[in-house]
Amino acid sequence: MASRLQDVILRGTSASRPLATAVAKGTLYYSTDLNQTHQSDGTTWNTYTDGSGGGGLSIGSAPVVFIGVSEVEDSNPYVGPPPISYNRSVDVIGITVDGGGSAVSTGVKGYFSVPYDCTIIANRVLADQSGSIVFDVWKDVWTNYPPTVADTITAAAKPTLSAQTNSEDTTLTGWTKSIKAGDVLGYNVDSATTVTRVTLELIVLKAP
Repeated sequence: MASRLQDVILRGTSASRPLATAVAKGTLYYSTDLNQTHQSDGTTWNTYTDGSGGGGLSIGSAPVVFIGVSEVEDSNPYVGPPPISYNRSVDVIGITVDGGGSAVSTGVKGYFSVPYDCTIIANRVLADQSGSIVFDVWKDVWTNYPPTVADTITAAAKPTLSAQTNSEDTTLTGWTKSIKAGDVLGYNVDSATTVTRVTLELIVLKAP
């Protein structure tokens, strides 16, 4: 089962950081007193880098905006749905598909040119009603526009709803997560039933 974002992106003092063995592998923890971010490999905490060659996650003194929650002291748990802390390095790239009152049709639904280097850390699918849908995401460089199914980045872990209204995946098994400025994403609906309006969100971490 995929972990929720609030379970794998944590924030607090270094003294409050849990054991690396007590959290999901890949969990990020930002120490507010040290201005440092570490990632659990399931055994130990390691200094976090996103693989873009630009150092670790840089939060520093950037203000943190809490979406759907009230700001609380570091020693207290977050409350309210969904308790996710976003900072200025996190963004959402997405698309909304509207069937105009009918079930969403299959096929290419749009393209988006990404203006910055980033790493995909999660995806979310949200529908107007319970139903099923499978998205595919394609990526290619600007000069090869448009991307096609041969450029898929989702492997076998496509963003999916299965008789539900919403889903979230923070594991992204097999995904190509790195995006360079100027890369173009293509959004394709492989299959859909019942749902008439659906949003796909790719949550990304901008490179420092």
